[in-house]
Amino acid sequence: MSSIEQSGDHGLCACGECCDVCVFYCGEKQPKCIGCHENLRRGGRPCGILKCCHEHGVADCSACTEFPCDTLVHGYNPANPDGPRNALVRIAMTAYRARRGAEAAARLWKTIPRQPRPEPSFPEGR
Repeated sequence: MSSIEQSGDHGLCACGECCDVCVFYCGEKQPKCIGCHENLRRGGRPCGILKCCHEHGVADCSACTEFPCDTLVHGYNPANPDGPRNALVRIAMTAYRARRGAEAAARLWKTIPRQPRPEPSFPEGR
């Protein structure tokens, strides 16, 4: 069991992404991710969104008074053509998580068809 599962987040990242459907977390793409809650990194790169959550003293974006902020809205790799779409899905899932809880959001994530991603969606830092 990962530390994300142990933490009660049901496999959800701070940004609203679900580790259980992530190609990096599942080991389908490299570098293998151990989960952003483990090391403030996503897909082997620093996660600016998790860093922002720590700076605001919240575990995830759904608990932040500034949600949705520019960090989350623009938190994707511009080289990834699906970046804007992925950011919007994460924002919607984060809003759903805030209203319905992490367990319900994780269940909903698992019903969404996976899309291949060329690389992690977030740029380094913030």
